[in-house]
Amino acid sequence: MIALSHRRRSEQFAADPRIRRVGLEYYTTATLQARHPPAHAPSISCEKVAAEERRRLPNRLRTGRCRARPRRQNPVARPPCTGNVNIISSISLVRRGLSASVSGHRHGIVPAMRTRRGKGDTATITTVAAKANVAPMTVSRVINGGYASPAVRARVERVIKEMGYAPSSTARSLRYGRKGCIGVAVESIHDAWFMGLLGGIEEELAKGHVGLMLGSWKPADGPYDSRTIAAWIDERRVDGFIMVRSTKRELPLLEAAARAGVPVTLICPDQAAEVGFTVRCRNFDAGKALGAHLLAQGHRRLSFVGGPKDSIDSIDRLRGLQEVVASTKGAMLRSEDVSFQSSYMPSAGKAAALEYLKRPASKRASAVVLGNDTMAIVFICEMLRAGLRVPEDVSVSGFDGIEEGERCFPTLTTVAQPMHRLGAAACRGLLDRIEDPSLDPGITAEFPMLLIERESTAAPDAASKAKKNRKQVVASAS
Repeated sequence: MIALSHRRRSEQFAADPRIRRVGLEYYTTATLQARHPPAHAPSISCEKVAAEERRRLPNRLRTGRCRARPRRQNPVARPPCTGNVNIISSISLVRRGLSASVSGHRHGIVPAMRTRRGKGDTATITTVAAKANVAPMTVSRVINGGYASPAVRARVERVIKEMGYAPSSTARSLRYGRKGCIGVAVESIHDAWFMGLLGGIEEELAKGHVGLMLGSWKPADGPYDSRTIAAWIDERRVDGFIMVRSTKRELPLLEAAARAGVPVTLICPDQAAEVGFTVRCRNFDAGKALGAHLLAQGHRRLSFVGGPKDSIDSIDRLRGLQEVVASTKGAMLRSEDVSFQSSYMPSAGKAAALEYLKRPASKRASAVVLGNDTMAIVFICEMLRAGLRVPEDVSVSGFDGIEEGERCFPTLTTVAQPMHRLGAAACRGLLDRIEDPSLDPGITAEFPMLLIERESTAAPDAASKAKKNRKQVVASAS
């Protein structure tokens, strides 16, 4: 029911209780029911009533060209409203987009309903707490990963799921003075390895309803430009950020973040830095595992092509490969068979392939280990383009375990990183340090890697036999 203020009632209504129409908009219940008998129309929309009342009004009133009444100096108080009187503003209801109905109640009461917009249907932390029979703080702890007994946690999570409750990230950000967003910076967002990391990061962010901003310091193979990441720090656009495979050139950004108090997490940094929580893989063990696999197949001359020369991952993989080669009689990894590229991008794999093809066949290694799978796949393509066969002429392997490695031909032997786990661990570590800045940032978490044997590597003797068998088949066919 829509009620008018006491002042307006006093101004608009005379002392006579039988008069119920004022100006252009107010009508008595009796008038409405007389024009629309309830026996014939038990429920009439407000729009129809308003339209008919407009039609019955004189033209000068309908067009609004009437003199306004002066305000009364001593307004007469409206008589008390009894059960058989109820005033509604039909035209006002129409203008406001509301609805009303007229029913044949014996007291002549006309109920007026305001359309609700679903506010009461939205679940809040208070309604969740009431239904779960716990305090709102307990619901908050369950949502944010705090302490709660298993039984209480299960009950609260069940109620949250039933009611479809989602915490308001905006309210949370305003309460704690945060942006509700983190940044992820990488050399290139088009790297397949980075896409694997991003899946784990997004999974953790979804749990806490946190937003994500992406930035790169070398977009689309263009010139180096770190201004986007610098703006995150200077303007405090993010609550913290993850730096993926940072190099010596990004150290000023990390130092600026430390001075500004912006939490940072590092994923597989190429340059050591004690400014953030770090996650990486056991690359030394990965180099040993891959070297042992190639030596077990019968290869005795190996070649290694890493990423940047100062990359910690490349150095550790080379050290593992050198150790297993040194422990095997007759195996060799000569200095001329070890080289580094400026990056881990596809162009680095192509440069490594062209350098390999420049050598005479007698001075080529029988197995080549590339710094990552992206380089290895491009290396294989260049070998095939030059007329060499993989693995008959040369065995090729890489690191990381990206999906493209199992879709190329031949499929790529690799040592896979748990990319999803790396991304999730880095994101969880960052969110923990945003919540509690006192946590030690100088911790490093290491994850094991898994050797995956595929078609791009084979024993030298088996490769030669396969090549001879192919020649015989071709000769017989001709």
